[in-house]
Amino acid sequence: MKITLCTILLTLVYTNQDFNDHRIILIHADNEHEEKMNQQVEKFLQEKLKLKDRKLAIFTFHNNELKNVFNTDSESEKFINEFISNHNFEDENFSVRLFGLDGGEKSKFFKIVKPEIIYNQIDQMPMRRAELRRENKKD
Repeated sequence: MKITLCTILLTLVYTNQDFNDHRIILIHADNEHEEKMNQQVEKFLQEKLKLKDRKLAIFTFHNNELKNVFNTDSESEKFINEFISNHNFEDENFSVRLFGLDGGEKSKFFKIVKPEIIYNQIDQMPMRRAELRRENKKD
């Protein structure tokens, strides 16, 4: 009985924390803020190595259209499509969201954000710290 319960709990924890192998940034803008969205994308794309190192995928959502910008895959696209279908963007003219590997929304910004702020936040996450420890053991 105890073994069965432990197995179920471990399965739930593993499944919940590993919805995807990417952290996700979703940048949304209405028509008046499209340029702001483009500026935010450029800020991130200037540091592609840091994005890849942190397993970040980037999507934009503008005029009801989802665009794959960087390092995306079908699982992360499916997740973001689900989020978009369940979210009302009418009250938002511009936003930048970070989703963790567990699928949780980790932060939300309503202005252009420096990529370093997001990188620092990711670097404090338990799963990222575990990734860094594994990488250090390899060296």
